[in-house]
Amino acid sequence: MVLDDSQRRRLDDLFRKHHQEVFQVCLSFAARDREWAMDRVQEVFVKLAQNLGRLTDLDDIGGWLYRVAVNNCLMELRRRRGLFYFLERFQVTSDIHPSSAEHHLRTARDVLALEQALTTLPPLERSVLTLVYLQGKEQTEAAQLLNLSKGYVSKLHKRALALLAAQEWEVSHA
Repeated sequence: MVLDDSQRRRLDDLFRKHHQEVFQVCLSFAARDREWAMDRVQEVFVKLAQNLGRLTDLDDIGGWLYRVAVNNCLMELRRRRGLFYFLERFQVTSDIHPSSAEHHLRTARDVLALEQALTTLPPLERSVLTLVYLQGKEQTEAAQLLNLSKGYVSKLHKRALALLAAQEWEVSHA
């Protein structure tokens, strides 16, 4: 995506005019996590830059930005919820009371560590785990989506879990 000078100036103007309201929308989804909200704001304005040439009424862009911000936040929250589910599938045990702030902090740290561990997996193995654990697909569905045999997807699934186990992530089969 390459913007000419006039598009860049227009984008800068729109950012200055609307970034605070977009931030407030994102912050309302963020449970007071300003950094998370700022990441969503950045994604919203990247999307605006990508669509700048197609949008017709930039003077009344507020509604479009609001919809993009809400959709972006909801998608990220769904992805995170999937990661929490995935985390539950691993034997991450804690003797800390589940409603305590320390428990929430430790869980958030574990989710970040799990995200990092997933990035170390080869693409096919990561895709299989994402489809199975984060999107709730059966291995048969994952095989169809990836255009692979069910046996190969099963092998990739086992290999991915073994790679995670080598990083001290143990899967729970509950």
